[in-house]
This record gives sequence, C-alpha cells and structure tokens, in this order.
Amino acid sequence: MDRAAALSGSARVGAYAALDRSIMQNYAPWAPYGTVNDPFLVSTRVHDFVYSSYTGEPDFNALSVG
Repeated sequence: MDRAAALSGSARVGAYAALDRSIMQNYAPWAPYGTVNDPFLVSTRVHDFVYSSYTGEPDFNALSVG
C-alpha cells in the first residue's frame, strides 16, 4: 500500500488494482457486498451528531438543535 500510495496517475490506479486483486484472490475468503457512502448534511445548529455504523444512520437520540 505504501508503494501504491507513492505513485500517481494511472500507475497508482494500476498498483491499487493489482493490490486489490491479490488480496481478494489470496487473503480474503469472502467477497465484499458493498460500501456505504451516505453523506448527511446538517445545519450548523445541529449538535452531538453521532453516526452509527451499526444502524447506518445518525443516533437520533443524541442529536440536539440549538
């Protein structure tokens, strides 16, 4: 990963692709299902925003507005 990170452009993309292939073929006994990327836009008045990776949403009990 350090060698791939030191590269740039298409060489970096190719190095990360090769790394991904190697990990999935040799070390990971399962295939990834998906990656969640859900941005949450909140007002500056919202406080105590805590994202729960367990539920995949904010902890609404912790939110406060003020």
